[in-house]
Amino acid sequence: MQSDWDLIIVGAGLAGSSSAWHIAQHAQERILLLEREPWAGTQATAQNAAMIRALPGQADLSPFAEAGQAFWNRLPDELVIPYAFRPVGSLLLASEPATLSALETEVEQARLRGLDCRIVDAPEIRAEYPLLRDCPLLGAAFTAQDGIADPSALNEAWLSGARGRGVTLELSRGVQRLLVDDGRIQGVQLRDGQLLSAPAVLVAAGAWSGQLLAGSGLRDHELRPHRRHLFCTVEDPRIPEDHPFVWHLDHQAYFRPESGGFLFSACDETEVDPGPAETEPGIEAFAHERLQAVFPFLSEIPLKRHWAGLRTFRPGAGFLLGPDPEIPGLIHASGLGGHGVTCAPEVGRRVAQAWRKTGGRDLSPV
Repeated sequence: MQSDWDLIIVGAGLAGSSSAWHIAQHAQERILLLEREPWAGTQATAQNAAMIRALPGQADLSPFAEAGQAFWNRLPDELVIPYAFRPVGSLLLASEPATLSALETEVEQARLRGLDCRIVDAPEIRAEYPLLRDCPLLGAAFTAQDGIADPSALNEAWLSGARGRGVTLELSRGVQRLLVDDGRIQGVQLRDGQLLSAPAVLVAAGAWSGQLLAGSGLRDHELRPHRRHLFCTVEDPRIPEDHPFVWHLDHQAYFRPESGGFLFSACDETEVDPGPAETEPGIEAFAHERLQAVFPFLSEIPLKRHWAGLRTFRPGAGFLLGPDPEIPGLIHASGLGGHGVTCAPEVGRRVAQAWRKTGGRDLSPV
């Protein structure tokens, strides 16, 4: 019996849209991209700080981050996205000797691979960036081609390109469960009860990935969404738009220019159920206390708004990516853990590469 589709992709955020776009560049198969929301990319894709960071602090993620940074700096001609990326650079700060030592090692190895980055000492930082004069630090890594992106625009461009190559996108089509028979994927059941058959399903559902897997009787790989808050200040004349984004690795806080003011986070992390990310009462006090210790100038500027977003992790592991080792036909692109904006280009490329290796006919583990 012929299947309805050759591949069903669940989730039209960055991981799903990147995978659809990359696969559609070379595939002739019938591909269906399903999104539970009325609009694509409204969850983690639109709720993050949109900072492209090529030094992720994890060796296994470095190839993804460096490839992603290169992609943002040289977008393909097909993806027409005006003002999609501002390469303002990044400063990753360290105040503990062990952190600085690890950062120096990471920079040294990245430079050998051709990344434009260097270690900057504390006096140079304080002289060049007056806002950081009262910040606790020993040194930092500066990466010139890091910057601030527009992930929603890229998501839309990927979707448009995929549709232009024959991918079918259906919105407001939530998946209730994956269909598994005789130990392999057979398709999906939608929330309205409709069954769609396919020999392969790619789960790229972000915060809902673990829940979807568990609800289908499959291993959820310990995928857990976590809530993080972001804040925007009122406009402030002290920061130019080309100021690097700044991330303190030891105190876990960051800021970047945004609409004439600052966007910042105190990097809070609370495990939550998938769903609309509601703000936690009193989170402003938590952020204020942390900022006084690391970026005291930020604690003096009035807030304009704040919101929460979800980031999904596998505890103690990297991305969940590629063919499932137990269920033939099941493919993963989940658990990007806040690295999605930087790493989604390489995630999609690798998913497409795995698909092409077998011509889309069989993605059984090898």
